[in-house]
Amino acid sequence: MRASARALLLLGIHFGLSTGQQQQQPLAHSPHLNHNINIQEYGLSKHQNAHSSDTTIPSYRSSLLALHRALINIPSVTGSEHHAALLLRDILIQQNYTVALQPISSSSSASQSTSDAGSPRYNVLAWPGHPDSNENDSDDAKPPTHLANRVLLTSHIDVVPPWLPYRINETAVPPSEEVDYASLHRSTRLGGRGSVDAKAAVAAQVVALGELLASGEVKGEDVALLFVVGEETDGIGMKTFSKSLSLAHTSPSTDELKRGREGSRIPLRAAIFGEPTTNLLACGHKGILLATLRASGRAGHSGYPELSGAKSATAALVHGLAALLDAQPELGSSERFGNTTVNVGTLSGGVAANVIAEQASAQVAVRVAVGDKETGLGLVRERMERVLRQVDDEEGLRLEGVMGYGPVACECEVEGFDTMVASYGTDVPNLDGDHISYLYGPGSILVAHGQDEALTVGELEDAVEGYKRLVKYAEVETKCVSRAVKGSNRYPAEPSSDVANPREGGWED
Repeated sequence: MRASARALLLLGIHFGLSTGQQQQQPLAHSPHLNHNINIQEYGLSKHQNAHSSDTTIPSYRSSLLALHRALINIPSVTGSEHHAALLLRDILIQQNYTVALQPISSSSSASQSTSDAGSPRYNVLAWPGHPDSNENDSDDAKPPTHLANRVLLTSHIDVVPPWLPYRINETAVPPSEEVDYASLHRSTRLGGRGSVDAKAAVAAQVVALGELLASGEVKGEDVALLFVVGEETDGIGMKTFSKSLSLAHTSPSTDELKRGREGSRIPLRAAIFGEPTTNLLACGHKGILLATLRASGRAGHSGYPELSGAKSATAALVHGLAALLDAQPELGSSERFGNTTVNVGTLSGGVAANVIAEQASAQVAVRVAVGDKETGLGLVRERMERVLRQVDDEEGLRLEGVMGYGPVACECEVEGFDTMVASYGTDVPNLDGDHISYLYGPGSILVAHGQDEALTVGELEDAVEGYKRLVKYAEVETKCVSRAVKGSNRYPAEPSSDVANPREGGWED
């Protein structure tokens, strides 16, 4: 039996961690972490991990599907990721990883659920080997320093609202109900909130890395796992982790400075981001421009617009939006990313039907396909403003609160993978550094945030094999590759107060 499967089998018993296995308990001194997760509560039982004699079923199927199910059964809408982080912590420690939890500020735009109000949020970082190994005994062994030149498998544990329970082929399955995973066909659909975005990637990455370590195909010193919070809103989880890789932030030793590239950051070799790409390797994704289009006018009686000197802000807004939609081909395109597109999300304005509106506004989201990550936002903004001036040259129309980034490129020239380009945002630009980025994962983005979010058993299993191939490729190939895909913040920098507390963004051993 593989080590990863054996570890998840052990989780079927009421989950308790021996003191010998937990010399490095993240936040062990904190009262709210002095309990362990009861795995059975979320649908992991010892009966679920029995192996089938059918050689067409991968040996890890039951472990994979049980972990996927347990993650879905924990509601983790952005802002309430606490229990999902603890579940992963306990599972990974049981699988012989050293685990560090990174506290994340809750002062961002996350909408915290009532049940988890006041509960801390954590990124979960893990690397192979128990903390009692020689590598982790040094006094200055802070978690980020262990990541130098590793391949990082990463995804996010937060989901969009509302929470939806786990289901098999549209039938809800309570956590207490045992499931014979070996009997499921590859076409069986597994659903629930996060079943695609992105708990499928989390489960597949954990199992894939466990398989590679057990077979000896990769060395523990070359790989790590990271599961972050807040991806669905402001990216605060990945941004905070990225900041922790700054050598200035971690107060490194002299030896660590020598290991860092250009003496500024702890370098990763590669980062494999887990998002729903239907198991195609993404060549990147479009950028985004978020803004409010605001129109100003002069109020007056609606019966005499031509005599009162009034000017309708709502009419100006409608004309401006129509002009932007008509001008989409002029906003820019590229061979890799296609066309820049405009979506009008919300509209507001006016005070009454018989009053000429003085103010009106619309929130727009523009998927940027021109330029690069640094230049694309500015190029599209300039073109949008040119279009708006043609509609109203009296500055009655203006873009406010503009934020975003240009198109994000990822490595996709890997033998054996078909490719795609995504039109949605990810955490890829939130991780700074000169590492090579890969974007890959099971499931379709078209169902990711809907009531029918689901994917098949086969898609989940194929993702395990895909991640295994990507890790091996990245571990070998990036040693010889000089080019890299850099990351940067997808939104403006957070206020400094978000990391003023040294516990937030730091690491707890």
